[in-house]
Amino acid sequence: MNEARLTPLISRAILNRTSQVFPEETHAVCASTNLMRRVTNLNPLEKSSGNRDLHGAIQLLFSRNRELAHFSVVCLFNGGYASVKVLVRAATENALCMRLFNKRPELATKWIKNPERFRRKWNPTQIIRDVFATKERIGRSYRQFYGILCSYVHPSSLGWREQIVDSKILWRPIFKPENASECFGQVFFIIMQSFKPFFETCQQRIPLDVLSHVNVILPRVEQMIMRHFQVIGYTTEVKP
Repeated sequence: MNEARLTPLISRAILNRTSQVFPEETHAVCASTNLMRRVTNLNPLEKSSGNRDLHGAIQLLFSRNRELAHFSVVCLFNGGYASVKVLVRAATENALCMRLFNKRPELATKWIKNPERFRRKWNPTQIIRDVFATKERIGRSYRQFYGILCSYVHPSSLGWREQIVDSKILWRPIFKPENASECFGQVFFIIMQSFKPFFETCQQRIPLDVLSHVNVILPRVEQMIMRHFQVIGYTTEVKP
């Protein structure tokens, strides 16, 4: 289904305010998730030669992140800004696994055969340490970014703070431009982080007409990241 056909559960009032204040971002995020959907549909699981486990793992994780990106947008257009961070956290874990498998393809086979055993050994902290073994500053930045996202999941959730305005708990979501900007940046960030490792493995299987759309849309995504990427409490000078 085209992302432009918005689910009836989306708050039209918040969506309208979001698109008024962030018209370029609203159009770009829908175009980006549409592109992810199109790429997913064009790439059935690998059945021929090559490393089938690597291709399969990368494609499955990319498809999962397309879904997470889509529902992050649904939350964003509903004013569920804290919920966006919960979904971005899961998408970040998937993107890190994609980068790890591209670096160490044999781990893709272990992940496919026994995901739970893989998770017990390869937690996000260990994956970040391995993926950024030669890029310490970026690895440190990623750990801080991921740690803040985790704070929106636990019982002491930072998300509760977003529900309080003038010492009162909100009884319904409202449009908050500063939170919307932050969430736009994070959704665009995870879209870009999903495409990069996907192309490293699967780019040769994408038709030229789709690649032409990629070359138009991803530079816009990069611009939006530069414009909006931020995390409240995130102070490291090097962004992931």
